[in-house]
Amino acid sequence: MKNNQKFLVMIVSAILLSLFTLPVYAQSQKIVKAEVDRNEITSDEYLILSVTINTNSGSAPEPLLPSLDGFDVVGTSTSTQMSIVNGAMSSEKVFLYTLRPRAAGEFIIDPVTVSQNGIHYETAPIKVSVSQGTGQMKSPPSAGSGSQGIPSVPGFPNLPNIPGFPSLSGLLQNFGFDIPMDLQESVELLDPAKIPPELHEFDYLVEAEIDNTSPYLGEQVTYTFRYFRPAASSGRSSYSPPDFSGLWVHPDPSESNFAGQIGNRDIRMTEIKTILTPTVLGEVEIAPAEISNEGDVFTRSFSIQTEPKTINVQPLPQDAPASFTGAVGNFTIAAETDLQETKVNDAVTLTIKIDGEGNLDTFADPQWDVGSHWRAFDSQAETITDSQSGVITGTRTIRQVLVPTMWGEFTFPSIQFSYFDPGTETYQTIKTEPITVFVEQSENMSAPVAIGESMPQGTDNLQLHPIKIAPVAGQNPTLFTDKIGYWFLWLVPLGFILAQYAWQSRKKQMLINPHVQRSNKAAKNAFSSLKKLDPEAENFFNANGRILITYLSDKVNRSVSGMTQVELSGLLVTQGVSEELVDRVRSCMTISDMGQYAPIQQVNTDEMRLEVKKLISDLDKVL
Repeated sequence: MKNNQKFLVMIVSAILLSLFTLPVYAQSQKIVKAEVDRNEITSDEYLILSVTINTNSGSAPEPLLPSLDGFDVVGTSTSTQMSIVNGAMSSEKVFLYTLRPRAAGEFIIDPVTVSQNGIHYETAPIKVSVSQGTGQMKSPPSAGSGSQGIPSVPGFPNLPNIPGFPSLSGLLQNFGFDIPMDLQESVELLDPAKIPPELHEFDYLVEAEIDNTSPYLGEQVTYTFRYFRPAASSGRSSYSPPDFSGLWVHPDPSESNFAGQIGNRDIRMTEIKTILTPTVLGEVEIAPAEISNEGDVFTRSFSIQTEPKTINVQPLPQDAPASFTGAVGNFTIAAETDLQETKVNDAVTLTIKIDGEGNLDTFADPQWDVGSHWRAFDSQAETITDSQSGVITGTRTIRQVLVPTMWGEFTFPSIQFSYFDPGTETYQTIKTEPITVFVEQSENMSAPVAIGESMPQGTDNLQLHPIKIAPVAGQNPTLFTDKIGYWFLWLVPLGFILAQYAWQSRKKQMLINPHVQRSNKAAKNAFSSLKKLDPEAENFFNANGRILITYLSDKVNRSVSGMTQVELSGLLVTQGVSEELVDRVRSCMTISDMGQYAPIQQVNTDEMRLEVKKLISDLDKVL
């Protein structure tokens, strides 16, 4: 009877263990998630790791990153997102980490851990493939890319700006909600000098400018986007920044809102500043930025673009010192160790800090030699930056663990660091102060120590002899593990564990390869979008082209937006698409581009929709 009870208890325990594990894993996905902007990069590119924490049930602590084998953290930033859906407010905090690959290979980013309200949550692992590049670092993807709402209240839907109609934040405050300072609308008085003359003829206007059109390689430039609109405009406007190819993008663009008048009209202006760092030489074209308004009962939907901008990136002077690693700006450097006295085989941490303004995320670490008396382990770099008055400032911190192999007095020599100052157009070389560390001889003990005696300090390698208890004479007990039923009972929970492991492995594979899911659903999503198009809409033809571009981007796992027709045709040919299909793609894109700037009377809207649908069906058989 007792054996049956034990058997039943073990089965129930195994079932309960499986049932409780699944909800915990599912809950972790709701509280915290981690993802990367791409799963395949080259060793010349940067990777953006984002960790999103749901803060509805508590504050968002700093995530605990795993050991990022194969990557260095070269930049961090945070943002807060709030939204209201069906009257319910939700909030999230996003931690962004810019990663630089150390070498080519296949890497797994282990789960990120977050502790909230005493509960530990883990994200799913992420697989990243790094292929060998050319050796010249490219600009990292913009951690803040994507559409942004206008004005700057994150995640808050815009209400019609009708005179006498309160803003959403004002309504919330009237009902007793506390609105954080960083989420309250901030509107400044618009300088009349910033109002373009063209605004007299148009209700809506966008413009873009560059503060320096001839920067040096690695020098900061500021891209400013301005959106003018009537004060009583309605509908939600979304900002789509350009694809800053050849430029490193600071992940936190600044946004300001202004109010003013032109004639008898009240107007609003939103200004977005993005700090850029050129990473290639020569002429670099910045594609147009776009404002899209989804429209509502008061306003029809529309899209307007800025003019493209061009900068001419100048090479740095040839007389660079040997200690120059690409830093452009103005910096200081300091170094210190956590210990001034240590023992042989005890670790010492050397910390180097580079402070200042400039391209802290893109230059390489300085080089130094600690000597032959130390065992050096791989250094780790962390960069924290901030944008102040259109200038990136911050600190690059480099830590290296050193273990002395001999005793004596040792001095770390000065570490030299050079940077190019665009203001004076000269190279500057700075260095740290020498650091002296005293290393004592370690105490070694090999004699056995009796139980109860205190062990001398420094005896980490001390070995204790195990205590062996002799069995009582005449006793030969039967062990429970000798019974076959004991081992049979292990098969029951093992079956549950294997089944759960298989299910979680499948979920992890789906998370690791999101581009496969996008590719599989690309045609279905495109057909759904085509079905929703309004043939009477002014942007009907342009919308068909955007749907086709989105479909192609999902299928080839890279953005094709902004490509010329020649570049797009070449890419499709390399993917095995026939010339006939490529010609049909080019024809559709030509009609779409024409429809963006002028109405097309010669093409029937139904024919256009059917041709795009048939084209996507034919492409789906090949891609």
